[in-house]
Amino acid sequence: MEHDIGRGYAKTMGLEPESFDVRLAAGDVTRQHRKDVESITSPTANDLGRFEVTRDPRGSMEFKTPGLRHVAQTRPYMHDGSIATLREVVDYFDRGGDYSPNKSELIKPLHLSEERNKISSHFLSP
Repeated sequence: MEHDIGRGYAKTMGLEPESFDVRLAAGDVTRQHRKDVESITSPTANDLGRFEVTRDPRGSMEFKTPGLRHVAQTRPYMHDGSIATLREVVDYFDRGGDYSPNKSELIKPLHLSEERNKISSHFLSP
């Protein structure tokens, strides 16, 4: 089954943050400006999700929701590999994903408690 969780819309519409964390090695992360990273990488085409297969506009920005079997061994995460850790995936869904005009009604803020975050951090540590 496919869902629009808001992940592809921001990139396609040019709404991504100006800077973001880049993982250099295990435990070594640096914050970089988007333009600096883009100056040394090849541009990627917009990924329109299920629409690219069906040509049905209702499938725009919808991506397959994979199973969770062996999820700890399958990083990076999301359809485009844009989330590095399971902790970041939990944080992403905890805040309700990113904005998209057709985001699935199943994607909404979870409001996890601090205790729940501590528990999930224990199990989601790399």
